Amino acid sequence: MKPSWVVDPLAYAGLALGYSQIASHGPWAPDPEEAIAVHEKAAAANPDWRLALGYSYTLTGRKDEARKIAAEFKKGGDIWNKQINLARIYTALGETDGAFRWLDAAYENRNPFTPFLKGPPWKPLHDDPRFHDLLHRMKLPPVDSDPTP
Repeated sequence: MKPSWVVDPLAYAGLALGYSQIASHGPWAPDPEEAIAVHEKAAAANPDWRLALGYSYTLTGRKDEARKIAAEFKKGGDIWNKQINLARIYTALGETDGAFRWLDAAYENRNPFTPFLKGPPWKPLHDDPRFHDLLHRMKLPPVDSDPTP
């Protein structure tokens, strides 16, 4: 029997997301290049997954490639998760102004993923007053009261 990601290209997307989430978390993390390879296959199956590929590029130090993907999606494409993924790319690049520009757009468009902003990809923004303001507008508790690491 073939693994699901061979049969269903969308499974690459789920596998790629999982890899990108754990790519930099300890010795048990998968090889970052393997995460890139899986994301590239997901993007080949569905070009909208290139945004997630851009995030994986940032985790492996391929910042120019990540910026190229971000620029491509800033110009066009009206996919439902564009704003939150662009914000995630800019957060990983350390470009906080760009990250907040896209987070505000995601909030204004009621993106369903904005309530998950306390997760690891967003940790670089947690000390920024704009992040606290965004959580307040979303009626979410501040980061300080979150019991998870």
